[in-house]
Amino acid sequence: MLYAGADIKEFAVMDFNELVAGTRSGQKIISRLEQIPVPVIAAINGAALGGGLETTLACDIRIASEKALLGLPEVTLGILPAYGGVSRLSNIIGEGNAKMFIFTGQPLDARQALTMGIVQEVVPPERLMGRCMEVASRIAAAAPLPVKRVKEGIRKRRDCNMEASLENEVLYSMECLHSEDRTEGIDAFLNKRKPLFKNK
Repeated sequence: MLYAGADIKEFAVMDFNELVAGTRSGQKIISRLEQIPVPVIAAINGAALGGGLETTLACDIRIASEKALLGLPEVTLGILPAYGGVSRLSNIIGEGNAKMFIFTGQPLDARQALTMGIVQEVVPPERLMGRCMEVASRIAAAAPLPVKRVKEGIRKRRDCNMEASLENEVLYSMECLHSEDRTEGIDAFLNKRKPLFKNK
């Protein structure tokens, strides 16, 4: 999977309705990935930021190379990770770790992400795809029905609240998209300066 994150320049020219429609569309696409009935392994080699990381969070297993950099920097732009990042990350690493990670917008290297539980393994870059294939082969050698049911059971345990959580992400995102701080955050990013947020 090759996906660093969104092009911030696009956010600057999209109107509110386009941004909301894009958020809902992004959620649906990433949720479809999560609902694939067979295990999905993310190979992370380089930057997985914003929507890139949100995409990997919908995968069943995340293996990173030592070159990986993972982050949800949205708050530094006056927005939030609304493709399911808030909900999925909280489920994966717990509320406290998710808050620390999202509130600060600070990216993590592969070892930090492993310690936090975002990724399951870290390998040298030249071993990344080989290791992912090894894990996939082990899974493929197992009986398919139990693997499918384990994936389904884990997802169902969590899914009763996921739909409401994703809708909340859209609603909170709409509020942020209307804010002056979003305009300021994106302008600051594009002009390589520190944003001056006003809580408006």
